[in-house]
Amino acid sequence: MERALVIGGGGWGTAVALVLNERGVKVALSVHDGEYAAEMAKSRRNPRYLPGVEIPEGIDIVGEGKGLDPSSAVFLAIPSQFLRASLERWKSKLLARRHVYVTAAKGIEQSSLARPTEIVTAVLGDVPTVVVSGPSHAEEVARRMPTT
Repeated sequence: MERALVIGGGGWGTAVALVLNERGVKVALSVHDGEYAAEMAKSRRNPRYLPGVEIPEGIDIVGEGKGLDPSSAVFLAIPSQFLRASLERWKSKLLARRHVYVTAAKGIEQSSLARPTEIVTAVLGDVPTVVVSGPSHAEEVARRMPTT
């Protein structure tokens, strides 16, 4: 079974974790706020960012910095404005193993005008990177609604 880490416990990160879990991937969802991660793990919900959606037991909900090994893919579902700082905090753990990085962040970093893939390269170097993009909303994806 494949394993993946989703960094970013907002609506989009939770939706990505749900889709991966449905496809048989063992997922760890890393949430920046450790207390909120514990609440989510207990309630199996993300009421702050994705109300009304249940999170299956198969998804491990962990605080930041946990849940990495032995993931083969790391999904970055962090708002562009916080991606660089998050990657800097994770850098030593991320570079300790070889992963494929999937950027699922929208937009650009305001201070540098860098796209998420450019931020990944600036912080982590030349690592395998894939982009997930599209006009979709977390609440639609999480509820399996068509998106346009």
